[in-house]
Amino acid sequence: MNDVKKFLGSTIGRVVLTIVCAVLIYGIMLLCAGMDNFTIALIVFACCTYFGWRALNFITPNIFLIMPLAGWLIYFVIKGVIAFFIGFIIAPFQIGAMISKSVSESVSE
Repeated sequence: MNDVKKFLGSTIGRVVLTIVCAVLIYGIMLLCAGMDNFTIALIVFACCTYFGWRALNFITPNIFLIMPLAGWLIYFVIKGVIAFFIGFIIAPFQIGAMISKSVSESVSE
């Protein structure tokens, strides 16, 4: 058990746990894609969009834009669609990293 704690507390252990979690989450997402359950699809969509939106906010500059209301609507719709596609790639790894960080913190205590 001590070896497992050392492994999970190490950097390579966190990377392996992140990748395993990402693969599991991608598998769950693929299983949900084949189902006719709107609620699960909505949860996956919201999760992907959230992580994609955070990633877009990280890489875009903080500037103030002056646009009419229709421009803001178009801006948020386009940003939301892009955020979903980026989040579809990033979300499993971010969730895996959060889980591995939590596990390594609990192991190291």
